[in-house]
Amino acid sequence: MLTHNPLKYTKPEAVENKYKKGDLVTANDDPTKKLVIHHYSGRIYYCKAQEDPGAKELVFFERELVNEGQEGSK
Repeated sequence: MLTHNPLKYTKPEAVENKYKKGDLVTANDDPTKKLVIHHYSGRIYYCKAQEDPGAKELVFFERELVNEGQEGSK
């Protein structure tokens, strides 16, 4: 006998981004370099260096970034 499972067809809830566009962050591997979130797409953050906005975009996963005010808390 076949049964209908409504949970099988529901979409998972959207996950809120930890950082917003324009937030100031640092990378875990180089905490001296300040980065600005340029945009977010598909669980990847695209950032630009704060000191050199004309430089190439840098790409990070959320776990590789630290909020500017939290770098000493880890």
